[in-house]
Amino acid sequence: MRVEQGRGTFVVEHPTPYLLSSQTRLTDNLISQGRLARRKILSAATIKADERLAGYSTRRLVTMCCASTR
Repeated sequence: MRVEQGRGTFVVEHPTPYLLSSQTRLTDNLISQGRLARRKILSAATIKADERLAGYSTRRLVTMCCASTR
């Protein structure tokens, strides 16, 4: 496993080239490599918003993304 600040924790069995830009999308990167991605919601919760988001409903989602092998 590899941990990258701001990106997450990754299993490095078959590394995937990952292009970064201001508009990076994991699904787009995988599609460009002929692979498919699926996401699983591990947990969902409504949380208290901080002062910047006062008055808005705020949710926290924890997801896991899996990519097909080549």
